[in-house]
Amino acid sequence: MFSRILFYLVLLPVSYLPLGILYRVSDLLFLLLNSVFPYRKRVIEDNLRHAFPDYPEEKITDLRKKFYQHFCDIAVETIKTLTISKQALSSRIAVTNPELLQSEEFKNRHTVIMAAHYANWEWAALQLSQHTPLKDVYGIYLPLKNKFFDQVIRKSRNRFGTRLVSTKDLPKMLASEIHRPSSFGFIADQNPSNLNKTLWVEFFGREVPVAKGAERYARYLDAVVVYGHVEKTGRGKYEITYELLTDNIREMQEGLLLVNFMKTVEGHIRRKPEHWLWSHKRWKHKKNV
Repeated sequence: MFSRILFYLVLLPVSYLPLGILYRVSDLLFLLLNSVFPYRKRVIEDNLRHAFPDYPEEKITDLRKKFYQHFCDIAVETIKTLTISKQALSSRIAVTNPELLQSEEFKNRHTVIMAAHYANWEWAALQLSQHTPLKDVYGIYLPLKNKFFDQVIRKSRNRFGTRLVSTKDLPKMLASEIHRPSSFGFIADQNPSNLNKTLWVEFFGREVPVAKGAERYARYLDAVVVYGHVEKTGRGKYEITYELLTDNIREMQEGLLLVNFMKTVEGHIRRKPEHWLWSHKRWKHKKNV
């Protein structure tokens, strides 16, 4: 009941506000997080210290503040996702190299698009179906424990043509429904739910578990694999650049795709660290030797 009240009386009405007003809300949230209720301050600063051991404390503090500013923008932009129009979203996201996904090779083969929790991955996922010529576009996601909000998220993200498929339902869907080239989007830098199905990969000097799903399904589909990097170019403005990771996945050494993906993600994070999701505990797991 509380979830429905929160959604219909708060989140949905707020989502109709213009982004200009929502960014004023973001500014207020930043003041609260930075000075009054520091959200996961210790986690964020510990992550930054481990990732950038040579940075002085002043730099760590500055990065945490910049992350809070970006995080608050992402919060209001995510709420806006509930009602934003296709035209409004398209005006805020540009693709720097649309010709890559429009090539003949991509039109005739399955495509796996790997992305990270960087900049605004929610808007990028919502826009995915507009970038590829393939008719069937799927976003692979972990279902929320709250069933009501899981339904809300599915409805919101499905509005512009991308269809959400849970990791639980994906194998069955692939076995029974895939009969023509399709695109599959994975946010592949998150903590895996099952450590027994992971590959340990070096990330900022420490090993982290990476879910094997994106690579496993790419091999099953013999898919072309690309990395979709989202760059924040201004407040509420983003650019997506697609980078080919491999067009011959079945000839690659097992695990190499995930290694290359994480190296690519790390390189982008190092250039603008404040736009990655430092508040999640990416290094919380320890490898059993």
